Amino acid sequence: MKKIFDEEKEKFIRENAKGIRNEKLTELFNEHFKTNVKVGQIKKFKNYHHISSGFKSCNLPIGTERENKGYILVKVKEPNIWIEKHRLIYEKVHGSIPDGYRVMFADKNKKNFDIDNLILVTDEEKLIMNHNKLIYEESEFTKAGLMVAKLIKKTNTLKRKK
Repeated sequence: MKKIFDEEKEKFIRENAKGIRNEKLTELFNEHFKTNVKVGQIKKFKNYHHISSGFKSCNLPIGTERENKGYILVKVKEPNIWIEKHRLIYEKVHGSIPDGYRVMFADKNKKNFDIDNLILVTDEEKLIMNHNKLIYEESEFTKAGLMVAKLIKKTNTLKRKK
């Protein structure tokens, strides 16, 4: 079995890791060596060999943005407190989000922070919308889907009371 990281590749990683995020380092690595190594492979290699980029998330300034699983997170306070950007935007306009509620993207686009694209739903409404395929790429359809979910929720509540 051939090792992915020979001495030359290890040297490249060590020489280029400082001040570069793993995604960028992986891109540079793949370009340089004409490979298709994944970010996770570079990250594991660096961790195993104690190679640091020099970044520490608690040293990043408040207001810094980063991406995690498609969502944009914003650092809001020290030492390392991050909140989803769409929640921050929603709360700035509408106030705090009650327990049991979540903000979702009406058009499914996790980078569309237009306030008209951010809708407040309960966990139960979101479950109903998912179950009944009421979430669309067209925001107006999703908003109509939310109304249907509210109707289903109310109907279920009334049925339980009988």
